[in-house]
Parts: sequence; C-alpha cells; structure tokens
Amino acid sequence: MPRPPFRGKLFVKKRVGGPPPPPASKPAGRYDAAGDSALEASGVALDQVFTFDAAFAARLTRRDVNVKEAFTVRDASGAWFRASLKELGPSGGSALAYERLSLSPEPSIELTLACAVLARQRMIFVAQ
Repeated sequence: MPRPPFRGKLFVKKRVGGPPPPPASKPAGRYDAAGDSALEASGVALDQVFTFDAAFAARLTRRDVNVKEAFTVRDASGAWFRASLKELGPSGGSALAYERLSLSPEPSIELTLACAVLARQRMIFVAQ
C-alpha cells in the first residue's frame, strides 16, 4: 500500500540580524596534524657544537630524538647537516654537527594509509 504524500508544514529556522555565519571550512579530522617543517638553527658549522632554544628542543622532543641520537638540521644559508644531540632540556640544549649533506635525507612525500576496520588480531597486524 503506497504512502500518502506529506501534507504538513515544514518549518525553516531563519537567522535574524547579526553578522553572517563564518564560511564552512573543512573540519579537522581526529588524526589531522600540521606538518613538521625542517629543523633550522643558526650558527651550525661542521664539527662544532651549536646551541638551540626551547622551541627547537620541544620539536626534538616531539620527534622522539634522545641524547646521542642523530637528526637532520638546516642552517640559515640552507645547508643541511647531520647532528648528534648532546644535551636536551626544556629550556634548550646543544648538538654537534658531524656531517654536511648536499640534500635533505628526509622524504618529502605525504603517505596516507586507509583500511577497513578488521576483526581481532588482523587490525593489530595492519597497524604494525
């Protein structure tokens, strides 16, 4: 038996006065994060220790770089160096630049992995 057509009234809420609503933007996803640009420091020279500030130290902490580990840094002129972390604290730290590079060894691509939610151990295998 077919349904009869809708004969009720539709109510639309109208905006009265005030500024117009902001333009719709893409909502940030749960895992969206701003990209972390290259680490830059001034005073980087081959085989010399350089110091850095708290903001640089916070970025190294986010990257999980520990003392005695290597990371890539760019100086003010655009040259790339591999450096070994000597000290790291909340107010800054120091590192030793030990190798000059012609290009950055860090990849410049973005990779997105998408998969369906799998059952049991299969999802853990995909995450690994």
